[in-house]
Amino acid sequence: MANELKIDFGNPESCSAYLESKFDDLLSGINNLYGRELMNELFHRLEQTVAQFHKDVKTLIAEIQSEESRSSLRSGISVVSKPIEKVVGEPTEIEKTID
Repeated sequence: MANELKIDFGNPESCSAYLESKFDDLLSGINNLYGRELMNELFHRLEQTVAQFHKDVKTLIAEIQSEESRSSLRSGISVVSKPIEKVVGEPTEIEKTID
């Protein structure tokens, strides 16, 4: 395990080479023709699974970000009511008639 090279899992070619070497080790006891077809099918399914996973994660992240932005907008829109200050000055005509 210590002798293995580091794998760049962000690089699809590196991931594919790593998985292929591991599958070759696992399938060495199986007939070459059947083993190769099985490995190709496994790779195909893995690629589909990973692609669907990435799509789902991107969708979830977008939903979370939009929900966070909506909630931050809601919290930023909250209106703080201030008491109305009374303007001191001469009374208006209406105020004079009321008094």
